[in-house]
Amino acid sequence: MGARYERQPSRLEMKKLLITGIAVLLAISAAYAADEELPPVAAPPVQATPIPPAPPLGWVYGPYTMCGDPPRCSMGVVNVPADGLNVRIAPNGPPVMSLVNGTPLCLLKGLDYCLALRAKNTRQH
Repeated sequence: MGARYERQPSRLEMKKLLITGIAVLLAISAAYAADEELPPVAAPPVQATPIPPAPPLGWVYGPYTMCGDPPRCSMGVVNVPADGLNVRIAPNGPPVMSLVNGTPLCLLKGLDYCLALRAKNTRQH
């Protein structure tokens, strides 16, 4: 029997086969990529609105306060020989509330009257 001759694929056929194989692989990988879930997108950071400072309580008669940090006297406490110290809407104006002895205050000094602000509570509970 004679030798059997098998035809070898031409270069053009090999190139076509290679390109077809690459196209099939790309199509398969694209199909798998479409099935995968995308990673979650991080939400933008939330900007907190700063809390505005508390409004002043009102005006108190300066001689009825005791200075807590001499010589500045920006901090003080109510010290009155009565049931409470009147807080007024304006110097020598009508009273709107009363503060008991020992109430801490931030004081903005005026002549006879001081503008009273609520002091921060520094005690630990």
